[in-house]
Amino acid sequence: MKKKNLIFVILFVLLLTLIFVACDNSAKHSNTNKTYDSNSLTITEENNEETLNLKAIYNNANCSTPWAKVAGDGSYIQIDSNPYDYDNSDYPYLSTLYLSNAINAIQKINSKLGLPDSLYQQMIKTTALQGLQSKKYSSIGIEVSWSYHPDNGLEVMYSKIFD
Repeated sequence: MKKKNLIFVILFVLLLTLIFVACDNSAKHSNTNKTYDSNSLTITEENNEETLNLKAIYNNANCSTPWAKVAGDGSYIQIDSNPYDYDNSDYPYLSTLYLSNAINAIQKINSKLGLPDSLYQQMIKTTALQGLQSKKYSSIGIEVSWSYHPDNGLEVMYSKIFD
């Protein structure tokens, strides 16, 4: 009889613990209420502030791996026109395919973000000697950085600015 009572008490304590943990987690998440639409370019926070939805921008630009990535938390999009650093003479089809897809995606992302056309021109005219370049667009909360090397291609990163 004592064993049954002990088992009952243990089960009861475990049940109460589970209920307490579940309530605590729901209270924590109630303050992070966001309105999210996978097609919208912004996410509306509970306080009605809007932030960029880089995942939607990534999808709208028809990005895909291996030449493009979006962070799981949506904090950046990365584009690489030569993700495997192929030599054009060894893999001309793949090099051209990745380059073409990446360049199209860069143009679409720049357009979706409302970035000036001059930025794209700066990107494609960057040389290896110039190293990593970057521009901040505080008004939309984005920083764009890019580099070019003949062996690696054009690499672009769109990052959210967190204040």
